[in-house]
Amino acid sequence: MRVLVIGSGCCGLVATKCCLDEGLDVICYEKDYDLGGLWRFEPGAKLGATVYRSTYINTSKTAMSFSDFPMPKEAPNFMHNSKVLQYYRSYAERQVLKQ
Repeated sequence: MRVLVIGSGCCGLVATKCCLDEGLDVICYEKDYDLGGLWRFEPGAKLGATVYRSTYINTSKTAMSFSDFPMPKEAPNFMHNSKVLQYYRSYAERQVLKQ
């Protein structure tokens, strides 16, 4: 079975990994130049959505982390958006792109 995942934000990354884990032929398309979806701050963005430069998560890193990829111990409990994006990049690199 072939699967198309649209977007490489939080949900797109997880959907892509789940499809790979099931042995499916999956492609993830992202319209932007980078992954991260809404968590990627874009100064002066005219189209789409972006977090504010000052955005921090409002839930703990434990509640926000993927079950198969815990947040780094040294990360603050309430992370800045740049740290969330860094976490998503690490997840993609270690959990999705390695396959």
